[in-house]
Amino acid sequence: MPVYKCKTLISTPLDLLHGAGRVPKLSSVYSRVKLLASRAEVPLKRIEREIARDPAICARLPRLARALYPALGQGAASVTGVLAILGGERIKHLILITAVAAAYRKIKSSQFDMRRFWRLAARRALLARLIAMEAAHVDPTRAFVGGLLADVGHLVLHLGIPVPALDAQTRAVQSGLSVHEVEQALLGFDYAGVGAVLIRRWHHSAAIETAIEYQMRPLSAPEARGDACTLHIATRLALAIEDGIAPEHLIAGIDAPIWNTVGRSDQLLAQIAANAAQDFDELAQALSPEIVLPAASRPAPETLLADAAVPIAQARAKKLLRMPAAANANGLQRKVS
Repeated sequence: MPVYKCKTLISTPLDLLHGAGRVPKLSSVYSRVKLLASRAEVPLKRIEREIARDPAICARLPRLARALYPALGQGAASVTGVLAILGGERIKHLILITAVAAAYRKIKSSQFDMRRFWRLAARRALLARLIAMEAAHVDPTRAFVGGLLADVGHLVLHLGIPVPALDAQTRAVQSGLSVHEVEQALLGFDYAGVGAVLIRRWHHSAAIETAIEYQMRPLSAPEARGDACTLHIATRLALAIEDGIAPEHLIAGIDAPIWNTVGRSDQLLAQIAANAAQDFDELAQALSPEIVLPAASRPAPETLLADAAVPIAQARAKKLLRMPAAANANGLQRKVS
């Protein structure tokens, strides 16, 4: 097992978020709008003024609103039009995904495919919403947001600790295990846990946080189990579609209790995939980093801390560092292979 030399000990997702200097922060507009939208009487004019402070959010919000709420149609061609139609809870969901898309728009990584990241996010979000429409106690909008953000932990791993993240990905391919299992063995946590901690930091939704954390083992979720099962199916289906695998080939790999929890039949898998495909192009374009801002309002380029990420050690790093390297390598091989 390789022991990564660390400037800072990282043994939990929270350690990673504290130490990974390249992880973009959401615009402060998100926090202010979320607070205003939580009031009994939503002050739309004040919310509009807050949103106007961030040109990147302004440019994306109407397009994402139409993708998130198709019934809005062209009546949501502007920020003013969107706010006039939506209520406070919907505004909070919308401003979160808009702020995330705006904050992460300039990320570049030599080992992480950002185009695939956004494409999968769009597919997951659309699929999760459709699966949730008939699921008990699962809000379709909440499922959409969870689907959009489900893989953000992977992005944080590759930005914050690129060497171990790539190592886990390589070992997963070689061993035939899932990436989250290998990440748990190598790092002591996985991308789902990182994503959940990030959502918790944003103080957005406990149900979305739980769904993301338990997306690969949804029946273990202590609450919001329907959300976690919905996201699990959407994640598996989105990956299959992106990799050119027919949806019906997934049925055997998804446990019957998971389908029973969401109240949907696995026989509808192909139809769900077909329905989601209808809105995919519009959502993918709305999430695209290439949205052009008006020249006068373009923000100054953001500088990322080059190579600011530090390699990782497990929670037991102090003990591992005292062990011979060969012993560590053999131990990992037995655990992961």
